Amino acid sequence: MPLITKPVLDRSILRSRQPPKIDFPFGQYAPVVTSNLSNISNPFQGEQILKKCFLFDSNKFVILKNMAMKDGTIKTCSDFTALTAFVWRARSKALQMNPDQTTQLLFMVDVRSKLNPPLPKGYFSNEIVISTCLGRSGELIKNPLSFAVEEVQNGIKMVNEEFVRSWIDCFEEMRAKDVPLLSHFIVSSWIRLPTECADFGWGELT
Repeated sequence: MPLITKPVLDRSILRSRQPPKIDFPFGQYAPVVTSNLSNISNPFQGEQILKKCFLFDSNKFVILKNMAMKDGTIKTCSDFTALTAFVWRARSKALQMNPDQTTQLLFMVDVRSKLNPPLPKGYFSNEIVISTCLGRSGELIKNPLSFAVEEVQNGIKMVNEEFVRSWIDCFEEMRAKDVPLLSHFIVSSWIRLPTECADFGWGELT
């Protein structure tokens, strides 16, 4: 069968500038070294760590978003921002972080529509950058959920073309550096990745 969308393989579209030009504060869009006030590198020695999966259906998302908007600080929020902020806050509390512990949230942002002109349809690559939020554990836990949600929303809003270009240049410079992710929390959303519809020739995935 003929291809409906022709793949575009031009890697030069997203290559770094020469010389690199980084116009955003480093810590806003790359992992930063944070102090380890809470001994996060080896928490709960000798304690059993439980691993569980939590299902958030549409009803739970309604409850969660109502919690986030209850104090009127924010007027709207997406499923992603509400859940990410909720888990970021809960994780800080569960790890019993020092109130002055800096914690960094990292999450991926799709940049297909952030560039001018936009990336061509069928561009064959991972068109994502990492955006981040920095905060103190005490502020996350003490403040209402809307505080963390607004931080996530601001982290998404600041991703524009200059941000993307600076991030690419920054990544080119720091790719060989090893940043210890002690108090970092990384979120990856697969909400828009419809793997359940994929068919590789042996039928639908189950």
